Parts: sequence; C-alpha cells; structure tokens
Amino acid sequence: MKKIYVSYSEGYLSYDFGPGHPMRPERLEYFIKLLESIPLLKECSHIFQPEKASKNLLTLFHTEDYLQFVKESCSKGVGYLDSFDTPAFRGCFEAASLMVGGTLECVRRAEEGVPAFNVGGGYHHAYPDRASGFCIFNDVGVAVKFLESKNYRRILYFDMDAHHGDGVMYSFYDDPRLLCIDIHESGRYLFPGTGFENEIGVEDAEGLKVNIPLQPYSGDCEFEYILQEIVKPVVEWFKPEFIIMQCGGDSHWGDPITHLELSTYSYILATETLKEVAERYSSSRIVLLGGGGYNIFNTNRCWLSALATLLDISLPKYAPKKWLSLLDSYVHPYLLDRELTGREPGPIVKETVENLKELVLKPKGIV
Repeated sequence: MKKIYVSYSEGYLSYDFGPGHPMRPERLEYFIKLLESIPLLKECSHIFQPEKASKNLLTLFHTEDYLQFVKESCSKGVGYLDSFDTPAFRGCFEAASLMVGGTLECVRRAEEGVPAFNVGGGYHHAYPDRASGFCIFNDVGVAVKFLESKNYRRILYFDMDAHHGDGVMYSFYDDPRLLCIDIHESGRYLFPGTGFENEIGVEDAEGLKVNIPLQPYSGDCEFEYILQEIVKPVVEWFKPEFIIMQCGGDSHWGDPITHLELSTYSYILATETLKEVAERYSSSRIVLLGGGGYNIFNTNRCWLSALATLLDISLPKYAPKKWLSLLDSYVHPYLLDRELTGREPGPIVKETVENLKELVLKPKGIV
C-alpha cells in the first residue's frame, strides 16, 4: 500500500490575519479532519508535526534585514509587512517559520522516495526582501535553495494557483536549475498583475520560466489542452530530479475572489501528469503544497483530489456527513465534480499555446 507524508500542526492555525480576512486558517484544520474521516486515506497518510525553520534556513532565500523587519513587526502586532495587503500580527514570524519548516521537512521526506504534502505551504508571492499577497515567507523559495544546496540541478516547480507565483518566478528568473511552470489567471484581471507568456527567463534560464496566463472563466478543457500541448512536452524534456507542485484551490470554479472555472478533474489531471513524471525521472520525489483557496469546501476537495491521485485511491462519492456539518453554509455532498466538458479551447488560449511553442519549445528543440 502506498503512503504519503502530510505536514500539519495546530500551530498552523496561528497564521491568521484576523476576522473578515479571506484566507481562513481553519481551511487547514478542516482538510485534516476530512482526510482522517476517510479510512483508506487515513491509513495511507502519515501526519507529522513540523518544526519552525531556523534563521540559517530562512536566509537561504530571505535577507537578514527582512527577517529582522518581520520580527520587529511581529512584536508590535500592527501595521503591514508590505504596502497594503499582508498585515502584521503578534506571532507572525513564528507562524510563518513553521509553515516553511513544514515544507522543508516534506522535502527531506520526499527525498526518501515517498511523496509528501504540506497543507500549510505554497506561499509563492513573498520576495527575498518583502512580503506580498498574504505571504510572509516564501517556503517554495527556501525549499528550492535548500535543494540546490544539496546539488539538485533539475528542479521542477509547477504552480496551478489562480494567482501568478511572482515571488518564485522572478527570484529564480536567471536560475537554470529551476524549471518554473505557472498556469494562472491572466495578470490583466487578477493580482499580482504579472506572469505573461513572453516572460520566459533570461541568460542560461531562458525558456525555463513558462508562464501560461488564462482568461477569466477558463475551465477544464483549456487546462487539459495546456497540459497536453505545453506542460507534458517541457517536463519530459527537462527530466526533473525533484518536483514541487503548488495546488492552490482558488483556480476552482467556486472560489469567491478569482475567476477561473476548473473542477476537481483538473487537479486530478495535473497530479496524474506530475506523478508519472516523478515515477519516471525523480524516484517519486514529489512534494505538494496547499497554496491559496478561499472557499473552504472546494479548496479541501481540490487538495483531497490531488492527494488521493498520488496514492492511486478512488475517493468515495459523498463527503462524510460529520465533516460537512463543520461548514458554515449548505453545500452539495459530493467530493468530486463532474468534468466540465462539452466545449473546445477558445482562440485566446490556442494563441497563447502557439506563442509558447515559438518562445520555449522550438528553441529547445522540443517540437
């Protein structure tokens, strides 16, 4: 029977920007309760409590001045860690360090060839010297630097959060050791306003930063088309030694602050694709990170779909009634959506794909 490591701590719940903020910490707690309420998944999932990342590990990616700024802001518990949308709160340094520690421990355990999932990971907006988009520390950036310090030379970072992972993309824009593939809602319509297809990296990393912006209301057919035409050929060519997947649930059609229309089918399809690549090239060294998602019910279902796919487990039709009773409002009882089929990819996504073939695939000799 396959197994997966899952990082979770009650300390994750202290990463809380306060009442009314869209990113609610209970989404993490509810996911663990959902996981543990399905017997076969509970049996295969080895939940561990992470430790906070040390200063030495945080400075693999972040500047010492920024760490000091966060510490000072944490002690005051007022103000913002960026210009407008990431408030400081008491304990924010420790809470963010714990999230990073969870991702790093997942990386260490995945090195054994066992997949791992940090439900509290995927803070892809933070830069080395500043917070951004609810992200205080960038656990992805720290993890990539950690892997590079261990002489990994072909790391794949795949991001399907609705928001472009700018803090990862631009911090490694000239780094040829990281293939970064980011499928997101176009920056013309959504924060952070970046991640266009002509942004492909520079110098030795040119062609290794693959941005795939989607128009609002893009769904499963566009996502599957992109996987087939761009993602699969590029990752097969790259042959990654280690894979990190950010599976933000805010690309789902039910998210209240984004505009994509993916179903759980797309999360299954993306995970299947990367799982096959991991088994072929990286000895199953793959880490999943939770990322965004502002509808708790749908985000939990997306994460569960990805985790079950890694384990080759078919989910039951209905969510457990006891778990459903935790939610604030009435929702349908199904764990999986119907695949959103019945239409062809539109002309804009086809144009984006053709542009990427010219910019990335053809220069690399992939097509």
